[in-house]
Amino acid sequence: MALKPPVEVPQGAIRLNTDSQKLEFFAQDQWWQMATESSSPLGGGRGACFGGAGATAPYPESDVIDYVTIATQGNAVDFGNLTTATKSGMACGSATRGFYFGGITPSYVDTIEYITWGSTGNATDFGNLTEAVRIGAGANNSTRALRIGGGTAAAAKNTIDYWTMTSSGNAVDFGDLAMGGSQYCEGTSNPILAVGHKWNDAAGRLDYVTIATTGNAQEFGGLMPRHDTGAMTGSTAIRGFFAGGYSPGAPEAGRNDISYFLWASRGSNTGFGELSAHRWDTQGGSAASPTRIVWMGNGAGANTGGEDHIDYINPNTEGDAVDFGDLSVERWSAPTSSNTNGGTL
Repeated sequence: MALKPPVEVPQGAIRLNTDSQKLEFFAQDQWWQMATESSSPLGGGRGACFGGAGATAPYPESDVIDYVTIATQGNAVDFGNLTTATKSGMACGSATRGFYFGGITPSYVDTIEYITWGSTGNATDFGNLTEAVRIGAGANNSTRALRIGGGTAAAAKNTIDYWTMTSSGNAVDFGDLAMGGSQYCEGTSNPILAVGHKWNDAAGRLDYVTIATTGNAQEFGGLMPRHDTGAMTGSTAIRGFFAGGYSPGAPEAGRNDISYFLWASRGSNTGFGELSAHRWDTQGGSAASPTRIVWMGNGAGANTGGEDHIDYINPNTEGDAVDFGDLSVERWSAPTSSNTNGGTL
C-alpha cells in the first residue's frame, strides 16, 4: 500500500501510521496494513493445554486437553482428548483451530491433530509431519503453521515444516535452522515472523523466518539472560516472551524470570518480571492474547513431576505474573496454544 521508505528498514518492522492510525508491518520492501481486530467469537479467546506427562514417576503420557478463557481467571476445564496419549509434543493455533503435533507415545510420532476452538470435543487427525520428532517449537500466522526443530534421543533436527491450517494433509518442508539441530527448541511468532531458540547455546541464539515465505532461517539475536532448556514462550504483535527454564548456574528448581524482546529490534531480551513459581520443563508455550500471556502447568525442576498452576502477565506493561487458577490435572511437558495468539492477530 505504501511507498518504499527513504531509509533501510528491517524486514518485519512494525509502525503506527499516524495518517491512517493503523498498525503496519514492513515486508518485501514495502509497508503493509496489519489486521489488528480479533476474529475470535469466544469473548476474549480460548487457550488449551495438550497432553503431557503425568505428575509422578514413571510420568505416563496423557490425552487430556484442558482449556481456559484467557480474559477471565479460574481453573481450567475439560475440552476433550487427544487421539492418542502423548507427551513432549508441540502446539500452535489459528483463530478457528488449535493444533497438537509430534511427541512421544512412548515411541516418537509424526502425527498432526487439531481441535475446533468454537466447540469442545476430542481432537481430529489432520495429517503428518515430515518426520517423527519431540520437543520442537510450534509457530503460526493467521493461515500457516510451522514446526521448528525438535528431535529424537538419537539426533537433534534442524528442519522446519509447514502446513495450511484451514485444510488437512501432510506438512511439507519449509527450510532449515541456521543454528543447526535443536533437540529442545523453543519458539514463538507474531503475524509476520517466527523465532526458534537453540537450547544450551552459549550465545543464546535466536533464528527467525518470515512465515509467509519458505527458506532457511536467519539470525535474529540472542537471549541474555539465557533461558536454555524448557523455557515457556509467548507473543504479541510487538513483543516476544521467554519465561522460566533452566540455564547453567540456575537452581535445579529452574528459573522464575520473565524477559521479552521487541520483534522490530532484532536484538537481545530485556527483563520483564518474575513468574509466581520457578518453572522448568521439556516443553513450554502459552495461551496468549493482545492483553494477556497465560502460562499453564509444567514442572518445578528436572524429574520433580508436574504442576497444575496457571499464571499470567499483561504483556503491555512490566511486572510479576499473577495467579490465574489451576489445570484439571497436574502435568508437565504439555504444550499450549490459543486462538488469539501473537501469530493470528
